[in-house]
Amino acid sequence: MRKAAPYVLLMCYTVCLVLFAPNASAANRPKVTVYKQIVPIDSVTLTDGNLCVPLEASLTSGDFFDGLEAAETPSGRKFHKNSEEITEYPDEITLLVRARTDCSTSPYDPADPMNSKRIKDFILSLSFSLDWQTQLDRKPIEGFSSDLLPPPSPVVAEQEQSAPAWSYILTLNTKDVPLTDHLVITVHSEADKLVTRMAVHL
Repeated sequence: MRKAAPYVLLMCYTVCLVLFAPNASAANRPKVTVYKQIVPIDSVTLTDGNLCVPLEASLTSGDFFDGLEAAETPSGRKFHKNSEEITEYPDEITLLVRARTDCSTSPYDPADPMNSKRIKDFILSLSFSLDWQTQLDRKPIEGFSSDLLPPPSPVVAEQEQSAPAWSYILTLNTKDVPLTDHLVITVHSEADKLVTRMAVHL
């Protein structure tokens, strides 16, 4: 019985190697990104004197993005939903750009009419141009619609005052556009001055 002991130990060692060896297929499995209905895509901060305006951009299109999965593969980035490969954007998407003014370098006073006017004038001076970026070139997007919604009024006058948030809603036709194309968002101020750029990389 004693002579069998080394064989038992060897068998146990072999079993342990099998059970605890790294799973090569799991290690090589591509990382999967799962999107929700609203996809945060980029954020930047604009400054104008003592005003500090964060812009937060996101995408949505009904339930198209909800549950959409993206993964890097040897042949490039692939998208799936409900086990079906998705290669193109839906016919139309909505780009949401939220502009806040809650990081001003001086205390924000919403009751100050001069401060409120500066904020409003700066927000109203912004405009957008959009392009599709591929590996080879960049193509301007024409004919998209743009609406600007002012911040909502307080529910009650006595509630805690906070910096307003303006919302730009840009709707664009994306029929037949590959999901691998990148959406480049350029923000201009008055006199067509370039302010910043943001990009969508799904």
